[in-house]
Amino acid sequence: VAREDSPGDIRLVAYVVAKGIGELQRHLRQFAAERLPEYMVPSAVVVLDALPLSVNGKLDRKALPAPAYTTGGGRGPVTLQEELLCAAFAQVLGLESIGVDDDFFALGGHSLLAVRLISRVRVVLGVEVPLRMLFEAPTVAGLAGRLRGSARARIALKAADRPKRVPLSFAQQRLWFIDQLEGPSSTYNIPFRLPLPAGVDSDALGAALRDVIGRHEVLRTLYAAGESEPFQRIVDADALAWELQVVEVAPDVLEDAIAEAEGCSFDLSAEVPIRAWLFEAGPDERALLIVIHHIAGDGWSEGPLSRDIATAYEARSAHLAPDWEPLPVQYADYTLWQRELLGDERDPSSLITRQMNYWREALAGIPEELMLPVDRPRPPVASHRGHRLPLVIPAAVHARLVEVARAEGVTPFMVLQGALAVLLSKLGAGTDIPIGSANAGRTDEALDDLVGFFINTLVVRTDLSGEPTFSEVLGRARETTLSALAHQDVPFEKLVEQLAPARSRARHPLFQVQLDLQNNVTDRVRQDTAAAGGTTDEVRAGSVAVKFDLEVRLFEVFDAAGAPGGLRGSVTAAADLFDTDSVELFGARLVRVLDAVTRDPGMLVGAVDVLGEVERRRVVVEWNESGVDLGSVLVPGLFEARVVGSPDAVAVVADGVGVSFGELDERANRLAHFLVAQGVGVESVVGVCLPRGVEMVVAVLAVWKAGAAFLPVDPEYPVERISYMLADGGVVLTLTCEEVLEGLPAGRVRLVAVDSAVMGVQLSMLPAIAPEVSVSAENLAYVIYTSGSTGRPKGVAVTHGGLANYARWAAGAYGAVGGVPLHSSLAFDLTVTSVVVPLISGAAVVVDEVGGVEGLASLVRSSGGGFGLVKVVPAHLPLLSEMLTDGQVAGVAGTWVVGGEVLPGSVVRDLLERAPGSVVVNEYGPTETTVGCSVFEVRVDDEVGSVVPVGRPIANMRLYVLDERLSPVAPGVAGELYIAGVQLARGYVRRAGLTAERFVACPFEPGVRMYRSGDIARWRRDGQLEFLGRGDEQLKVRGFRIEPGEVEAVLAGHPQVARAAVIAREDTPGDIRLVAYVVADDEVDDLTDQLRKYASERLPEYMVPSAVVVMDELPMTGNGKLDRKALPAPEFSGGAGAGRAPANERERVLCEAFAEVLRVPEVGVDDDFFALGGHSLLAVRLINRIRTLLNVEVEIAALFDAPTPAGLADRLAQEKQSASTRPTLRPMRNQKES
Repeated sequence: VAREDSPGDIRLVAYVVAKGIGELQRHLRQFAAERLPEYMVPSAVVVLDALPLSVNGKLDRKALPAPAYTTGGGRGPVTLQEELLCAAFAQVLGLESIGVDDDFFALGGHSLLAVRLISRVRVVLGVEVPLRMLFEAPTVAGLAGRLRGSARARIALKAADRPKRVPLSFAQQRLWFIDQLEGPSSTYNIPFRLPLPAGVDSDALGAALRDVIGRHEVLRTLYAAGESEPFQRIVDADALAWELQVVEVAPDVLEDAIAEAEGCSFDLSAEVPIRAWLFEAGPDERALLIVIHHIAGDGWSEGPLSRDIATAYEARSAHLAPDWEPLPVQYADYTLWQRELLGDERDPSSLITRQMNYWREALAGIPEELMLPVDRPRPPVASHRGHRLPLVIPAAVHARLVEVARAEGVTPFMVLQGALAVLLSKLGAGTDIPIGSANAGRTDEALDDLVGFFINTLVVRTDLSGEPTFSEVLGRARETTLSALAHQDVPFEKLVEQLAPARSRARHPLFQVQLDLQNNVTDRVRQDTAAAGGTTDEVRAGSVAVKFDLEVRLFEVFDAAGAPGGLRGSVTAAADLFDTDSVELFGARLVRVLDAVTRDPGMLVGAVDVLGEVERRRVVVEWNESGVDLGSVLVPGLFEARVVGSPDAVAVVADGVGVSFGELDERANRLAHFLVAQGVGVESVVGVCLPRGVEMVVAVLAVWKAGAAFLPVDPEYPVERISYMLADGGVVLTLTCEEVLEGLPAGRVRLVAVDSAVMGVQLSMLPAIAPEVSVSAENLAYVIYTSGSTGRPKGVAVTHGGLANYARWAAGAYGAVGGVPLHSSLAFDLTVTSVVVPLISGAAVVVDEVGGVEGLASLVRSSGGGFGLVKVVPAHLPLLSEMLTDGQVAGVAGTWVVGGEVLPGSVVRDLLERAPGSVVVNEYGPTETTVGCSVFEVRVDDEVGSVVPVGRPIANMRLYVLDERLSPVAPGVAGELYIAGVQLARGYVRRAGLTAERFVACPFEPGVRMYRSGDIARWRRDGQLEFLGRGDEQLKVRGFRIEPGEVEAVLAGHPQVARAAVIAREDTPGDIRLVAYVVADDEVDDLTDQLRKYASERLPEYMVPSAVVVMDELPMTGNGKLDRKALPAPEFSGGAGAGRAPANERERVLCEAFAEVLRVPEVGVDDDFFALGGHSLLAVRLINRIRTLLNVEVEIAALFDAPTPAGLADRLAQEKQSASTRPTLRPMRNQKES
């Protein structure tokens, strides 16, 4: 059985029945060790006369006695080294003694205690123990054997002489810089709340707190700005003007008062970084709140701080001064020791250089930002406002977590880290997941009792590539975490400086998700604490200051018997990105993932399901409830019904001449008889290569009446392409006209000119009634060729059933009263709407022979518009706005159906401003799903974002956003769009392999196929679908995945931009840059600079194009889509110092200042400070230098917002010329420099 007779110490115990004990226990353990993995070998063997049984004859596990072993059993230490190690193990673990064969981790050790043990070993033995060695040899005996030949211990931390100015620690430097950049705020406050008895002596408490502040110099230190770097200014304890604030509040507003106090801000240059309030809420409730700025403390500081307060309060209550041992060192000593320990960065043998080399390799290519399913776009500057919600992981999951950790040879933190990485990956973050975690940083035992900011942040990448099992993920996490801990001396601040990630005020550098498992002694909370009225394990929901996008903080809870009682903590998220219900959902998903992977660590991480049953039903079923009975009549029958009902109504208008439904029907019937006579029948394919006009409409109807399918061929296509399509499509003959005939390829396919004199005679002799041909829903209606990835077009075979479903739905949804203009090629499947919908609705097809957007504009001008619907691509809308007056645009159509590409919201808004009575429908649908399968309507007063969604499925269609395992992804997560329903095409002509690859079995509907679109989409939380672009168009720049449509939509929103396209270019090997191409409404000076600034205010830094190219028009393919291959390379400027010369004295001075601080020969006006190696401390120096040279006041934030000399000069020019510089820093009275 597994027993936990000591809290947190779960051991496997064996009970056996045998005669005589002797050495049996030892022999049995050895016997088991030779046949079982180490973690399955019992820690103890208990010999019984008989096993206790229950009344029904089963083993009575509760009656099994506890084993008689104790820690420290077995052989004792033999050497002095073993003796010292035993003492160190026992001290760190809080035990009386241990044996040389006792396992450190089996006795409750974890990673934080491991760091303390290594520090202790360093002191007592004077050797350096790598953390990995302790994991590999976790017993005294094993470790002693490994220590032979270990390196000498690092220099000891001791109090030493101090220079006149003591620098800040590296961690403090970063917080000081952030304070300079963003100003005082509560973002880095650390609140400690202690419930107190009603009889607390406030005077004694205040005196005790002053004692503690006097004891710890860091709590009475100011941080002043020097010429080159900040320094510490320690206030003398006797000169300190500090008081405990006693506040009386009503009990019902106590929490609000505490929350307000927690939100205080510190002026680090003028006030000590600690405040305290004693809240008196009625006669019986007291609460002490201490707020320390993070620059002076960390989470581990709560232990020594609480102990010192208790000691001092006890003494002051007795009117005595506290009698405590002096601290061996102060924080100022630590900052000096830290620099001495790390050494010179220019010395290749120094500790910092060696460890930095590791981090440079470990973090190479790290994603600069994790893609998360956010509720709103990231703002250019983070507000640091956040939501915090409680997170509770059940005891059963906790128990399994502990078991998995022991079985896999990892720590509970590593299990949590692996599970969090799996969740983030399933939410769209990819397979390279960097997660930050706080490491105590107290690598010398002299720091154990010191308050201060020692915590260091480690970045650990979890590799989820290659479809691993969760066990394999844990193995990877163990290696990367141990390696990270072995190189933990490099301050996180140095990583940011040296690795130089792209600077952004919008996000945390290197990682945006933090995980902390607080498992030091004071954090191992027991449930009986809560039962006694404690509040340590309670997390209150509410608004808080945040540093990261997401932060998960947990601590372990154990019941009275020491068994795992669950994990408690919180999920904190940036309010800039997430709503509170999204944060709550994230916590629930994390619990779900933990539950799954601890039940079966051998499961593939790709098989982990993050969706609950309610969510799964929503995305699979509820958002796809589109079943509608539209009848069974096919399009030819629907047309014939219109002929019978309104034979004299106008069906087609061309060149101002109308053809009635009756006449159109007769002409189609005669041509159908001709086709049948030529051997055309059901499943035959007939080419239609005719210009837009009556004959084209007649030909389409005739082919259907003959039972065949038509294959549209654009007469403008190259001869080679036409020849391929006719041959590949199995065309039996092609209907064309004499004008086109001569340009068509000669070959085996018969060409028939329907307007020839001979043909006219033949047709006049044929019957005017339809041939008797029976066509079913499964038969072919048309074959349309689309571009193929192999360079050869592929034919999509669409059935009558699919076409009829779309046509009947569109006729009802769009309406066609007033006619529909035909201005695009029949070879483009969106044209099917313009032909079929009016014909089955009793409306006219109004032909424009010119074609394209120019032809449509001309048609509107000549006819006055008034169409029921117009079908266009997004590129047409801004062009039409240029070609038509506001009045003409307003009268074009009742419904604008837009499809083919991403539809920018700005384009729709502009159109509806000019045509407020119209409706814009964004219609999405690959050719393989018959024209359109999903729609989203926008009216004049509707809110629309930068990109218009594609909405919900139309009648009898279903949309699924799936991962690579065909599992539904969560709303907000990008995945591949799969489409099911009656409109699915049969497949690709003569491409059985490709058909099988793209048309796959639907896992949600037995016996049903679905089409793998290759498009990337995501569900919004309101159930509307967003199209993000083609999967093969998704860009990756500097590790970021970028959907070009999102950037294009933002640029298109600029008032001077008519069209925009964005691509990633690699014109220089290894240098991938985002480039935008725009068509401007008018000639505008500096439009490229304006657009980059415009984009930077609306997009994350990595999505702002590196260059903007203004063009007269964007190159288009034959079907009206962007021809990306024809876009020209931009002209980038060269390296540092290249580009234009300074335009004025201010720019010249700034260029020189940049060059001086960066230590480069010269800097150009457009060179980026951070791209040239600038970092936070250099930024401080540059700002100080600018203040001196130009006698102007400039904040550090200005450099982040405008990091080039030109940009900064422009910012300074906007400031008042009379702005004064800062006053010179002078020494303050009653303070000593230290």
